Amino acid sequence: MKNVFWTEALKGGTIIGLIASAFQLLRTYAIANEINALKTIMAVMTLMVFVALLYGFTRRFSMTHGGEQGFSYGNGMAFILAMMIFTGVVVGVCTALSNKFMFQDYVIGVIDEAMVQVQDIVADDVFDQTYEMTRKMLFNPIAQVFSNIFSYIIYGGFVGLIVCSFTKRDPEWTATEENNEEQNDNE
Repeated sequence: MKNVFWTEALKGGTIIGLIASAFQLLRTYAIANEINALKTIMAVMTLMVFVALLYGFTRRFSMTHGGEQGFSYGNGMAFILAMMIFTGVVVGVCTALSNKFMFQDYVIGVIDEAMVQVQDIVADDVFDQTYEMTRKMLFNPIAQVFSNIFSYIIYGGFVGLIVCSFTKRDPEWTATEENNEEQNDNE
């Protein structure tokens, strides 16, 4: 059962990660090109699709548990958090690649704008180190993967609090009673 858990979490997390990455690319494109209508639509659609996918994959996995086992709230949260690990890896890799190859000028511009805000607050040597570290992190795949894993665990965890209330299933007592009767008949 443990292998099924991780296999299903991998499948769900990878699919959610690929779809989230596609939405993120479209949103970044809209923001970079100042297309406000597309930016708003993508933000709303991203949330709706994320919730629907999380619900769908968790519901599908809950159905693999037998009637006498049920599927607890905790089982659902564990499954969602496992999926979010894989989602974070996929989105992190895609983010690092898009930052490097598609939106490099835009990302550097965002870094420059943000650093102008803190330029007068910190010392010059600290500012230079912070600027370089920020640039390296936004283009480093490992930093992006860990950042996105952390982000998606929090994001998925909050959404999962609601989703799990709809995917939990209480154990079916009739299934347990029938199994006990069958065992008694066989003895």
